[in-house]
Amino acid sequence: MAVPGNPEFSRGYSFCVEEAIRKPDPFDGQRTLPKPQDKREACRLKGRSTIPRDLNHEERTLLALLLSGDWLGAAEARHQLETAKHARHWFEGSLSFDLAIDPHLPLVPVSDGILEPTDRLVYHREALVGGVMIWVCGGRISSFEYYWSTDDMPTALPASHQIETR
Repeated sequence: MAVPGNPEFSRGYSFCVEEAIRKPDPFDGQRTLPKPQDKREACRLKGRSTIPRDLNHEERTLLALLLSGDWLGAAEARHQLETAKHARHWFEGSLSFDLAIDPHLPLVPVSDGILEPTDRLVYHREALVGGVMIWVCGGRISSFEYYWSTDDMPTALPASHQIETR
């Protein structure tokens, strides 16, 4: 039987880091997060492995908020979230993270990249401070991204009232 702390625990979960293909954004491309420079870099990142942990309450609640609504693939994405695990942060201090998804669950029927309904802006006291989104790779929700437009990287995930509604 697989247990946390044992490499066997991660068996059965898939990891995927999507290339940094971005749509135009309100920050004129001035994102602070590092991005893979090409497919080779994206593939190198895809091969990293860690032992996944359960999402904490704050992470799960935030992802559920982003996956709410009625859109193509919403039911499949929410089903994947039920057993999703936190795979790793993108880099030290980052609030963005990769997800480990059970490969036996139904796929989200959308192209790889940003899951458009989840691409939302984040405000603090009515000032735009960044945005959040979920990435899809191979039909699986693969990553949560929290980017910022301020000088300093955020130190906490945004509260639900800070995220624009759709």
